[in-house]
Amino acid sequence: MFLAGTIVGVDVIAGALIILFVYGVLFGRAFCSWVCPVNIVTDLANWLRVKTGLHKEEYRINFPRSTRYWILLLALVLSPIFGFPAFEFISPVSITHRRLIFGMGLGWSVILAIFLFDLFITKNWWCGHLCPLGAFYSVVSKPVSLLRVGYDLSKCTECMECKRVCPEVQVFWMIGKENKPVLSGECTNCGRCIDVCPEWHSFTP
Repeated sequence: MFLAGTIVGVDVIAGALIILFVYGVLFGRAFCSWVCPVNIVTDLANWLRVKTGLHKEEYRINFPRSTRYWILLLALVLSPIFGFPAFEFISPVSITHRRLIFGMGLGWSVILAIFLFDLFITKNWWCGHLCPLGAFYSVVSKPVSLLRVGYDLSKCTECMECKRVCPEVQVFWMIGKENKPVLSGECTNCGRCIDVCPEWHSFTP
């Protein structure tokens, strides 16, 4: 909104700072796994992939995960050119919110497209590869986020169950190598790795 030339009120700035503190300092990229409504759509698609056996198929299209950062940059560049927040015009997150509040409309076609693409083409297509909002939270949470998934090399048997369920598998590069928490800002702190880890449960009272 600021880059688009909008006059931003103090209340908007205060709200933005609160959001930055919550997701940048406290909880990391938890918005993507715990708040974003599109996550429900993609989770349903991925659940159906497993139930129908589609997850065994090779991905027909593979997008680099860095694509989302280029889309974020493009949205920031286009906003002052067009005079409105460029990403918000096509944001599935905002579209889902509006559809939930105001009812059915053409916006559902965007949500349906994401669902079908995640189901038949590429797992975590939107959230894991294209969403600039996820890229933004990754950038702001990487340096200082307090909530991190821990990794104990001495207890790990390298069963790889954590990587099987993780929507951002690249964050677990340290498995079998280093004893350190997941420091990548791309981790969504969804907790799925903790739920499936047999070592974590066996050492937890």
